[in-house]
Amino acid sequence: MGVAAQGMSRLLANLAVGRIGGVDSVGQIGTISAVAFTAALLGPTALGAALSKFVAHAQGREDENAEQAISTGLLTRAALLTAALASGVACWIGLTLGMREVIPALVMTLGACGYAITRPWCFVQRRSSEGVIIEVAAGVLGVVGACGLALLGVTGGWVLVPQGAGLIFYALYFFPRLERRWMPIGREASEFVALGTAAGLASSGVFQGTILFARLDGGVKAAGLAASAFSISTPLSFIASAVTSALYPRLAISVGAGEGVAAQTLAQRASSALASVLCPLFLMISWFAPELMTIVWGREFVPAAVMVPPMVTAILATSMAAPQVALLTAKSRGGVRLSAMTSVGGTVLGVILWAAAYRMPGSQPQLIAWGYLLSMALTAIAAVLLTMGSALSAVVPIVAASTGVLLAPVVRSLLPGPLLEMMAGLIIGVGASVLGAISSRRLLSTW
Repeated sequence: MGVAAQGMSRLLANLAVGRIGGVDSVGQIGTISAVAFTAALLGPTALGAALSKFVAHAQGREDENAEQAISTGLLTRAALLTAALASGVACWIGLTLGMREVIPALVMTLGACGYAITRPWCFVQRRSSEGVIIEVAAGVLGVVGACGLALLGVTGGWVLVPQGAGLIFYALYFFPRLERRWMPIGREASEFVALGTAAGLASSGVFQGTILFARLDGGVKAAGLAASAFSISTPLSFIASAVTSALYPRLAISVGAGEGVAAQTLAQRASSALASVLCPLFLMISWFAPELMTIVWGREFVPAAVMVPPMVTAILATSMAAPQVALLTAKSRGGVRLSAMTSVGGTVLGVILWAAAYRMPGSQPQLIAWGYLLSMALTAIAAVLLTMGSALSAVVPIVAASTGVLLAPVVRSLLPGPLLEMMAGLIIGVGASVLGAISSRRLLSTW
């Protein structure tokens, strides 16, 4: 619920700006957000994951001294890195987008980095219920503040300040009092952070890179279209993010206690439950993409509808594989290394397709979205194969579900007339609602 509140906060802020300021305004705030969350991938996110993993391992061994020393060492480094990244982003934004955007970029970067660091700590300390309340409060602050500023005629990056302030509040609330005694980061932890940073940039970074590439290739309008398409495609992905955040400490504790089979079973159950919840919902989004863009954003944003099916397909594949990726990184340095390699391999293919689309007239939206899909799908399939012992049958559910979602617009285009399109869409909508409601109970029962 807390992650959903954060996602909804960003969606409503973009929507308020888009309805008032148009595509160009969405492209401006989309660029600043993309840079801020990319900065969070340059170490803070990996340090947060390391905090979750190694503290959970210490908890599994019931070593309280090691738990305190590890957390102090990692959190100290994370705080110093966050300050350096926020300063660098503010300088870069000031030089490229103007000095007016420096403060919004600084606030958003501090919030994104702080949130990435402290959210795993919240779960490790078993304060998830309290964390949900604070996340919802921060999300409400972001929505109310962004809508209020937009109604007052404020555009550009300043609309992001309430969101960034909410994330900073979350980070400060859960940031613990550091002990004077701390443990130097060992080789395993250092390698985990380095590989985790590479894997994060090559997976989650592709999400932000899509918007930045659109800005580079087609200007602020192209970035606005890409950001609007993502806003339609990504809200449900926060379900997988929330599940993985809650799942990772349990997987790490099981691995630390030598219960590898139990960890594997838990990851498989989570993947199956996520698939049954998300697949019908993403199918509905893919089918109704043009209508959703018109209703939510307005006719000016309808050209972005062609980007939605590949984007939701990519997000579905990564969501289904997220528990397996978490298990892979929780096991050992070898798992982290393999995860990073698969992410980098997928990203290389996506970047190749982007390079082919660069300055190619009339094809940017489709190829940008397909590059994102190619990158994410390869990473998801490789992660599942690595954790399931190269069993090809393990990737069949991902391939089948992704193909169905991707081909939904093609099937719709073959139907003779809008009446049949709407009838088929209604059937899909009702079926998705029923199946999602039933499957959500299965997902909750995983815990």
